[in-house]
Amino acid sequence: EVFSCMPIKHNHIYKNGTVIFYNQVKNYFNTRHVWPSNDGLFCSIQHVVFPSDDTFYNLLSTNQLRQLNKNKSIHWISKDIKNIKFKPLKEFLIGELKISQFTPEDFAANYDSKIFKNCLPNWFVDFYKWLNTKNNLWEKSSEKHSSLQSPNQFSASFRHKEIILLNDGT
Repeated sequence: EVFSCMPIKHNHIYKNGTVIFYNQVKNYFNTRHVWPSNDGLFCSIQHVVFPSDDTFYNLLSTNQLRQLNKNKSIHWISKDIKNIKFKPLKEFLIGELKISQFTPEDFAANYDSKIFKNCLPNWFVDFYKWLNTKNNLWEKSSEKHSSLQSPNQFSASFRHKEIILLNDGT
């Protein structure tokens, strides 16, 4: 793999010349459209999103991802990049290049039923299956909440969101 021979970790830096090369590699990856997206385009690092959960590739289209993030120019990073088993690459993407990550909590916090109102019932079945594995996003908290707490305290939860598909399609 090409990434295994590149200086993408600080501990690969031994001499001043390597520092310069490392900075050039980092600058190149930060400023060029070299990152493949899941929909076949090459994008800058600012326009690709790293899903923390592989299920997102099937559950959320690029358009839905854009609507959830209110950003019309983002894409999922390619599954090929996401699934590379070279751990330093993931650390480089997240730690050095600051690639945006999308987590289940982000999904819950940004969920808007209007985005998903036209989805087929099968999408909801897949969503419910996924959500069933994420208890922290839907179970009632065991803590007693004070009436003085902010209404945003539940933003990273689906518990108070419109996620039930009724027979009439609403």
